[in-house]
Amino acid sequence: MSPSLVRCRVDAQGILISADAPLLRLQQLTGADLGDPMALPGLAQLLHSAVASMRRMSRAVMMGDARFLMTGVAQITPHGDGADIVIQDWRSIERVVTEPITLHASLPSPMGWSWETDADLNLLAMRVGASAPPLSVDWDGRPLGEVLHLTADQDGDMPIISAHEDKQIFAGQQASTGKPPKTVHDMILTGNPIFDAKGGLRGFRGIAEPAPHMDINQCPHFQNDGEIYAELRFNKRVDDALRQPLNQIIGKATSIADQFDGPIRADYARYASDIAQAGRHLLGLVDDLADVQNIESPTFHLDAQNIDLLDIAQRAVSLTASQADEKHIAVRFLVPEQGCVGKGEPRRVLQILINLLSNAVRYSSSETEIVVHVERFEDRISLAVSDQGPGISVEHQRVIFDKFERLGRRDSGGSGLGLYIARKLARAMGGDLTVTSRLGHGAYFTLWLSAVNAA
Repeated sequence: MSPSLVRCRVDAQGILISADAPLLRLQQLTGADLGDPMALPGLAQLLHSAVASMRRMSRAVMMGDARFLMTGVAQITPHGDGADIVIQDWRSIERVVTEPITLHASLPSPMGWSWETDADLNLLAMRVGASAPPLSVDWDGRPLGEVLHLTADQDGDMPIISAHEDKQIFAGQQASTGKPPKTVHDMILTGNPIFDAKGGLRGFRGIAEPAPHMDINQCPHFQNDGEIYAELRFNKRVDDALRQPLNQIIGKATSIADQFDGPIRADYARYASDIAQAGRHLLGLVDDLADVQNIESPTFHLDAQNIDLLDIAQRAVSLTASQADEKHIAVRFLVPEQGCVGKGEPRRVLQILINLLSNAVRYSSSETEIVVHVERFEDRISLAVSDQGPGISVEHQRVIFDKFERLGRRDSGGSGLGLYIARKLARAMGGDLTVTSRLGHGAYFTLWLSAVNAA
């Protein structure tokens, strides 16, 4: 589908009163229609924020069905009779279908549930703990929010909705198994996003457990990990307090820079572009801190699967190509003739390689070369990034993977967390991340992963 405009309108009560066909079809797939409240999660949250503040808002949105993922930039204009919604650059991308999602073998608590959904939060699987109350409804294929009735927290937030929009982990989502006021069992949901081989959101996997105000002595998971839960909730509030205003700053500055509402002076457009870029930098730091929180949790794990490492390496190069082009840096591949299938989590392998390539571009001089080496050994595959930069001293090589280590730099680039996170992720996938270098002769970072033998 070529980029286009998609429009809809809601009344003062948030009821969808008109919609272009593509958006109406998605509304109907949720079980709603014209005359019902807006039911698309990301768009509904943005609509609520815009109407509550009576301010025009603009933000990237993502929605989809079983086959296609739709993206665009939604601008919501509230008025006395409701709100008008215009989604610019509406694009449809076919989903990549990978192997079926499978549940973990064990539940974290006998009083809880484990669950998995597709990208639209429809349940694909659910397991009930031995001591958990039975489910009174048929869950298969139904929206998670219908089976476990979701409610806002004391701050008025719905963590799962924000997580769905931002493709992030979430904690502290309140829910129950019965419709109020006949609440059967108060629950707390936590979850992680699942991504396909191209980095697209495939769904969410998580757990639902008794809320902390219940009898903690009957719930070993909360008894053992109560401090961890409290820390997750505190960190979530800090994350939300930073992420939400930064997203607003970036969205508004981008709209100004792109002259969404009409032409402005060129220098003003540049100022707005600089503001948006600074906002993205700060948002990157928030993402790094969220990643650190995630990987340092005792419950952190990665589901390694068979992946084409050469394909992921090529995607990482493509995603960093513009950075290299700006400095006239050439990037070339050295790859083996035999297969490059290894064990790893696709999105995390891509994250590591993007970090290595971005660092190589940042510290390389113009008109130099970066080489991506993919090499197959008997039981391992290495993905290495080498540059022609200034190199790293032996002393700095000993600490380069430490948390917040910036090797004495005082510039504004980087948080000192990228390589720390990258090595943690590599080791969580059963691999490692290493460096070899000599001053004046560039650096050679290598991601090691288990190889998969051809059938």
